[in-house]
Amino acid sequence: MSLSEWLAPGAVRFGLHADDVPTALAAIVDHLMAVEPRLALHRQELFRRLLDRERMESTALDNQTALPHCKMAGLSAPVVCIDRSEDGVPFRPGSDERTHLFFTIVSPEDQPATHLKVLAAVARFLRDAQNVRAVLAATSPSEVLEYIQMWDRSA
Repeated sequence: MSLSEWLAPGAVRFGLHADDVPTALAAIVDHLMAVEPRLALHRQELFRRLLDRERMESTALDNQTALPHCKMAGLSAPVVCIDRSEDGVPFRPGSDERTHLFFTIVSPEDQPATHLKVLAAVARFLRDAQNVRAVLAATSPSEVLEYIQMWDRSA
């Protein structure tokens, strides 16, 4: 499946403001719940799983991006959202680099292969600096979705 097929309406949001990892993840969880309301029943568990994953090893990448992810029971398909922070978030411990773009993935617990496919699709997208620049320069969430759809067609 292409990356854009994993992005539901409302999956892209600008304006993430956070001064640390837990605050950023709490805002991302709120966004995930808006995209997939069934997650609201498990808000604390979702937050804990994402935070535990970050504590295990940061999902921040070297290009101002991060890929928070976890698995949850009760989902029938992965939920993917994109959050953009204009000011950036100090997301990687011990680094002065700020993270501006968060691609978050929550996959069904019983679909590990699907989880890996989504992670791979996002990683392929983020590996290209031009894609990151385009998303950071976009003026609207719909522009981000259009760009990703165009990228999918050319990939």
